[in-house]
Amino acid sequence: MYSPPNLWRLQSENKNLLGLKGKILTYTTIYTASTGFENQTPYTLAIAKLENNQMITTQVVNPKNIKINAPCQVVIRRLKTPDQDEIIDYGPKLELL
Repeated sequence: MYSPPNLWRLQSENKNLLGLKGKILTYTTIYTASTGFENQTPYTLAIAKLENNQMITTQVVNPKNIKINAPCQVVIRRLKTPDQDEIIDYGPKLELL
């Protein structure tokens, strides 16, 4: 679980990524998830090269038509379903265009 100050620092980093466009370099679909992500399976992870030449590895929010070189954009979405006493954690994900 993240503390509020740590979440604030992450949000300021994520703000710089929001809206950047890029292309999918590679992707995979996860069917057996690690702890904390079991309720999200299956989910797709991708590596994308963004327009500022930065690379990002994160989940894809709409992976139905994903393919190599598909255009994408960084969006902010909830990362996982929190327990009742946890802070809702948001972060970058990729959305296909």
